Amino acid sequence: MTLVPEVTLARERAICYACLAMVTDFDVWLDRPVETKEILETMQRNADRMLRVLSAFIPRVAVPPTCRCARALDEAGV
Repeated sequence: MTLVPEVTLARERAICYACLAMVTDFDVWLDRPVETKEILETMQRNADRMLRVLSAFIPRVAVPPTCRCARALDEAGV
């Protein structure tokens, strides 16, 4: 996944954007095929990590942003 066009569309709407992704299939660089069982085990470990990350992140989203994203179009010359 390349994050295009999502990241571009978010910028055009002056929306803060972040990607949180899980890698589950490592056969791209392994010298052997990856079994489905291995992918599922990796996905479960990643899901546990994702839950911890989102539990810490979501409360921060509720506050008004202090980043430049909301002002991204202020000087766009539209």
